[in-house]
Amino acid sequence: MDDFREAIDYCRFMDLGFCGPEFTWCNMQEGRQRMYLRLDRALVTQEWIDHYKNMRVHHLVESASDLCVLLIIDSIVPQSPRKRRFQFEAMWMRRDECGDIIKAAWNDSVNLYNPNDMVAGLKQCADDLSRWNRLVFGHIPRQIQNKRKALNKFVLRDHDGSNGREINKLRKEINELLDCEEIMWQQRSKVQWMGLRDHNTKYFHTKASGRKKKNTITGLMDERGNWIEVAVSYFEKLYTTSNPDKILEVVEAIDPQVSAEMNQSLIK
Repeated sequence: MDDFREAIDYCRFMDLGFCGPEFTWCNMQEGRQRMYLRLDRALVTQEWIDHYKNMRVHHLVESASDLCVLLIIDSIVPQSPRKRRFQFEAMWMRRDECGDIIKAAWNDSVNLYNPNDMVAGLKQCADDLSRWNRLVFGHIPRQIQNKRKALNKFVLRDHDGSNGREINKLRKEINELLDCEEIMWQQRSKVQWMGLRDHNTKYFHTKASGRKKKNTITGLMDERGNWIEVAVSYFEKLYTTSNPDKILEVVEAIDPQVSAEMNQSLIK
């Protein structure tokens, strides 16, 4: 068994996870003698995952066997188009303009002590940063690819060293974009313990892709184990009153923290 584990580590195999029952084997006994184990797993390499995207392992219960069947299929979850929520990018802090944009957005706010003005200020700041990000950073992987192509052309034509300045400038810009890309993927991977500038972009990208796959909701299961649309009924049950009594007794037992004068000041 130790040799098998060493082989898995040596080949850098990864567990694809599963959908369905948690276990793949049952001893078919009853009562306390019944035993479940997850004996079967689908192990693949990161290259396999990059090539075969959106693959899922499904545990299918077989009535004639004590083992589940493992079905590996492409199960793409259809997603309706939605507006991407604002997210502050850590790589923006590498530019001095970021702080200037934030200051300008808050200085334009009318009254920060007014909740509506504060919300408007936050929205204005997010919109200004998003607009600036599209102009300055854009699509970083595409920029890296385009600049590498340009660098290759300059190097091929640089027979007498006349393109040295342009080549050095492109190299600096590419390295800056690579640093930004690494920061971007580290932020999405939630890996904070590993340092930057060590060419860890692929690792961060793998972790971020794994988090996205793990957090993807493919369906909802009710209390009976049936895959149905239960979101509406769940929240209806959650927010429907159970008609409790003795509410007044509970409320009266709580010491008030807001005086009448404070309350009048708050509702002005």
